[in-house]
Amino acid sequence: AILFGASSSSQRQPCHYVPLMCLEIVLHNEELCLGLSSFLEEDDCFALRCSASQSFTAPKLRRALRWRATLGTRFAAIEVALAVHGVSSGTALLWQDIRASVEMLTADEPAEVTQEEFLSPLLALAGDMLRLHWRGPGQLQVVQLQGGEPCAPSLAEQWQRQARFDRAAAACTEQLACGKVPSVELPEAPRGRRLSRQFSVCPAPGPATTEQMQAYQAERSAVQDGDTLLAVLRGAELARSFLREQLEQGQQEVVEEALLKALTSRRMGLQVCPGARAMSRELAHASLAHLALCSLGWVTVETAKKKQARKAFNYFVQPTSFSSVAAAAAERRLAADLARVERWQRRRSVSTQRCFIACL
Repeated sequence: AILFGASSSSQRQPCHYVPLMCLEIVLHNEELCLGLSSFLEEDDCFALRCSASQSFTAPKLRRALRWRATLGTRFAAIEVALAVHGVSSGTALLWQDIRASVEMLTADEPAEVTQEEFLSPLLALAGDMLRLHWRGPGQLQVVQLQGGEPCAPSLAEQWQRQARFDRAAAACTEQLACGKVPSVELPEAPRGRRLSRQFSVCPAPGPATTEQMQAYQAERSAVQDGDTLLAVLRGAELARSFLREQLEQGQQEVVEEALLKALTSRRMGLQVCPGARAMSRELAHASLAHLALCSLGWVTVETAKKKQARKAFNYFVQPTSFSSVAAAAAERRLAADLARVERWQRRRSVSTQRCFIACL
């Protein structure tokens, strides 16, 4: 930890005077790297992972860093999906409602991961931030908790939740290196008949069957969800560019409202939602939430209350000890998420066309 300074981004001061020979010795010792990585944030772990893969074969280190990145991506995907779909549905949503969006954001993961394998480690590390319970047969509800109570987190709280989850994953580095992923038992599913969540389809006389029509409608609905998520991700990338410009111009803080106005303007709206006049304020909020989740180590999101102001406001601020590596890491995460969803959307579009042709 001496090589990289303190673990928190607000206190971290890189030690540039450390000889390269000492750094090389550390990178060639797997046990030292494992101990070091438990003090590092995700952007520093990415740099360490690249150095480790180039310098020597360290299966334990690579396994631990890969699990940390995977679990952080899964938690962020659920948070973003809840922010996107919670615009009109409140804070408690069914897993079936957000599963498609979560799959899009984690499309590079193996398809054979079961629901229990996906959710169990997240519940173990999230603690009192996330809760699952069955509302009925086949209806698994996902609830965001803030202070033990169901509540949609603010932008600053969203940033703090991701930072807290990453710290919990970092504390389990040694377990992850051995392939021991923290897990808890999911709530037992209630018994009973499961009502279908798909609407009834009455096809016209012809070769198309009810199953074919339902398959086409399901694929079409998934494509529409993908379009919404793409708009959110594009908005997050535009917000990142706008935020970086403001910070480079010398502004110490950028208020959330300024970013919302920029995203909902007609000029940016045409880039985010082609064919629409502007981006809705609700989707703009989801874009900023995704930006906050991807910007750990680059910027922090804080809450303050000005004098004679009735309510508090959120703002982005860049720590004095921020690293250019962290800024590049935020850009890389956003670009990777956008590319991942675009690939998923192209595959879904082809599948939708095939289902439509089958109905003819």
